[in-house]
Amino acid sequence: GYGFASYRIPILGTRIEAGGWYSSAGYPELNSTGGALATVEQPLPWVEGWTLAADWWSGENAIGYLSAGFIYSLSHWTVYAAYSLKNGDSKGNGGLIELGYTF
Repeated sequence: GYGFASYRIPILGTRIEAGGWYSSAGYPELNSTGGALATVEQPLPWVEGWTLAADWWSGENAIGYLSAGFIYSLSHWTVYAAYSLKNGDSKGNGGLIELGYTF
């Protein structure tokens, strides 16, 4: 599970989030573990629907990544494309594409 607080800077539209996460034994590590998480999103006002974004989950485990890229939203659809850097182990780096639909 995870929880975080979010704040949008009114003039810039920048959204900043920070919080923490916890996982029971067996998913990211053999033992239960937890850590910090943070997100920054900056809408790009000169191109409608595009946002520059980055998120980070702490820890050198299965979910410990820094992912930076772009979000594109069009109607009900959202696409997130990023490059993910594994915390502490460059062999886990790679591209990330997520597709979402809002009902």
